[in-house]
Amino acid sequence: MSMWPAWLQMLAARPQLLAEHGQAYVQLLGEESGEALAGWRRQLIWHLLAGLCLAMALLLAGTACLLAAALPLAQMPLPWLLLALPLLPLLAGLACWQQAGRAQARCFVRLRQQLRADEVLLQELLAPPSKGATP
Repeated sequence: MSMWPAWLQMLAARPQLLAEHGQAYVQLLGEESGEALAGWRRQLIWHLLAGLCLAMALLLAGTACLLAAALPLAQMPLPWLLLALPLLPLLAGLACWQQAGRAQARCFVRLRQQLRADEVLLQELLAPPSKGATP
């Protein structure tokens, strides 16, 4: 039985494995970073669009309130438009906000899975050999 752990013996015998594994991690991180950035960008666009629609709804609702206060409703040809017009951008803004929630990216899922798999493998390598095992 050697005094060096199995993982250290393997690393000393084949250091290129660690380099290849590191390169694979860098490549996976690059791919996942690009996907995460694209997801965050989509989410930001949906949030900006939602904010714009909600601001427009607020502006139209304020204008409708001013018109309702200044003019008698009986003399307006289509008074229901005072309610309907601000509802359109309000509903569009709420739909955009909901879509932004759906566009939320799950970041670095494959990287986390790979880290867990490597952690399990490392724990197996570092586990003390069982007494019944043959050398």
